[in-house]
Amino acid sequence: MRTKWEILQERAALQMQEAQKAYRYLEALRETTLGIECAGCGEMLETEADFAQHFLIPNEKWLNLGDCPKTD
Repeated sequence: MRTKWEILQERAALQMQEAQKAYRYLEALRETTLGIECAGCGEMLETEADFAQHFLIPNEKWLNLGDCPKTD
């Protein structure tokens, strides 16, 4: 058996690891050159971060499928 404190410490450590992983992913998106135009509106997407910030995701389970918010 463990104490409430120990359980919460473990949960906090796991959540911190997940947060660090997400921040590393975001940083990698910022550092990855893309250099393409959106097929929907023509906006230049210089990095993967630009790409990730441009498209709207209808189903969060599928992060690589999205729609341009500037087209009908």
